Amino acid sequence: MSFFTDTFKLKVKPGKTYLLRLINAALNDELFFSIANHTLTVVEADAVYVKPFVTNTILIAPGQTTNVLLKTKLHYPNATFLMTARPYVTGLGTFDTSILDAESHPLHLHGFNFFVVGQGFGNFDANKDPANFNLVDPVERNTVTVFHLVDGLPFDSIPSG
Repeated sequence: MSFFTDTFKLKVKPGKTYLLRLINAALNDELFFSIANHTLTVVEADAVYVKPFVTNTILIAPGQTTNVLLKTKLHYPNATFLMTARPYVTGLGTFDTSILDAESHPLHLHGFNFFVVGQGFGNFDANKDPANFNLVDPVERNTVTVFHLVDGLPFDSIPSG
C-alpha cells in the first residue's frame, strides 16, 4: 500500500467554499492544521461563533473543535493540495520519555467557557503585555493549552543530557 492510496482524499470543486469542522481527538498533542496553498477563515471555536479571521495555519489543542471556511482555488481544477496536521514540537534534542514524561496539557473547566484576551510564548511581562490584550472582542474558548515551563522555557524545548 502506498501513502497516496491510504490517505483520506476530499474531492472539491474549484472556486467553491466549504465548511470544515476540525476536531483534535489526540490525547496530549496540540496539532497545527493547514492546507497547502490555501488560507482558512476561522468562524467558530469550541462551539462558539467568533469574529471571522483568516489564517494559513490553526493550532488545535486536544479536545478542541474549530470550524473553518475553505475557499478552493479557482484556477487549479485538477490539482492536489495536501492537508496536514502536525504536533507542536520545539525540542532541541531527544528525550528519554521513560525518565522525562513531558507533556503539555489543555486547561479546561467542565461546563464553563472563558475569554482568551492574550496568549503567547515566554514569560509574562506585567508592564508590557497588558497593552496587547484584546479586550474588545476576545475569543471565547472552553479549552486552552498551558505549556509546562522549566527555567522560563517550554519544557519540551529543554535539550536532554
